[in-house]
Amino acid sequence: MGNKLKIAFVAGWPPEDKQGEANYAANIVNEYKLMYPESEIIVYAHVLEEKNIDGVIDCMNGVKLRRVTNGSNVLIRTFRSFLLSYYILKDKCNIVHYQGVHTPIYGLLFGESMLFTFFFLKILSIKQFYSLHSTWMKDDLVSLMKEKKKGKILTNFFVLYYGFYLRCVNRIMNKLLIVSCGNKSFAVDEFVIEWGLNKTNIFKENHPCHKYLEDKKSINNLLSINLKPDANVVLCLGYVRRDKGIHNLINAFESIANEDESLQLIIGGETIGEDGSKYSLELKNQISNSKYKDRINYFSQYIDQDLFQYLFSISKVVVVPYLRVIGPSGPIHYALGRSKIVVASNLGHNCNLEGVISLYDNNAIDSLISNLDKVLNDKEFVKKINSEIEIYKNDNSWENMSNNYHKFYNE
Repeated sequence: MGNKLKIAFVAGWPPEDKQGEANYAANIVNEYKLMYPESEIIVYAHVLEEKNIDGVIDCMNGVKLRRVTNGSNVLIRTFRSFLLSYYILKDKCNIVHYQGVHTPIYGLLFGESMLFTFFFLKILSIKQFYSLHSTWMKDDLVSLMKEKKKGKILTNFFVLYYGFYLRCVNRIMNKLLIVSCGNKSFAVDEFVIEWGLNKTNIFKENHPCHKYLEDKKSINNLLSINLKPDANVVLCLGYVRRDKGIHNLINAFESIANEDESLQLIIGGETIGEDGSKYSLELKNQISNSKYKDRINYFSQYIDQDLFQYLFSISKVVVVPYLRVIGPSGPIHYALGRSKIVVASNLGHNCNLEGVISLYDNNAIDSLISNLDKVLNDKEFVKKINSEIEIYKNDNSWENMSNNYHKFYNE
């Protein structure tokens, strides 16, 4: 491409947007700008609730920010998704990269009103790239609709409707980047086959391993953690929902805590939805009834980046006990960035990380218990995993992904 790159990133932006995709977007945008400072980047982020659409403002590293999307109801959110193409053209961007736009924030049911923007910019020959952060399979959608108590007819229609959206994105985009992880591609291959997508413009975008920040040692004062000096911390962070399987981790911890008095379990995260709040209360009751309740800390709150980083820094093992996996786990990649051992359920994208993390049988609590015991006590196994982690995190950095982006933009 002979012209100077002027890139529109359509994404959430922290700290106002707390979703993992927003932090991901901020990491990749800032890294790209550092590596390619001659490029111009405008992030099209969400309007703050108390404000109307702002003008362009300066952000870190010379990145600019314009707030366009989101709103108080579905009509406003849908209307503002239509406005995106106007502002992208007004700002004379020649590359558009969408990060995690398959949510209701972008209008209608799951952001499908964005198809108007996709088609319109395609007609104008503007290059477009789409990073898909959640790979919902048909069974996942059926389970979701069942949880929402929707009927069979509506469920079948929704599955067809979602498939239509994915195939449109696949056809319109210059490249569809499916965010995944690991040296294998089981989850991406299954997703592509399941939805009948064309492989020719699909790229497996491995979630980079996070660089860690300088730890604020005094941050422990903000928490009610009675942390022993020699504590071996088992950590589980992320949104609190029933499908996160945290109750299984508590059960497993009770089985191993008797063998090692230094073990301490820390759980933290913000609840999602009404059932999330109900589930959080169930977890609190489960902990209060545990004989090891003095060694279990549970924080049902949003974990900001400083605290997030600090908790990873003091952990010995990070556990991701999810019952449903539709994308690569952010906590896994924070952990790997710090060379921490990860124990995770053998579902979805997690399976791509076989050999880099310790996988357990999702249907067997005994498997979780034995895996925890292994990573805590088997020094040879830990040594082998650690060597794989070092290789993996060096191969999957934000710098490497920025180089991939730059190559795609210039094809």
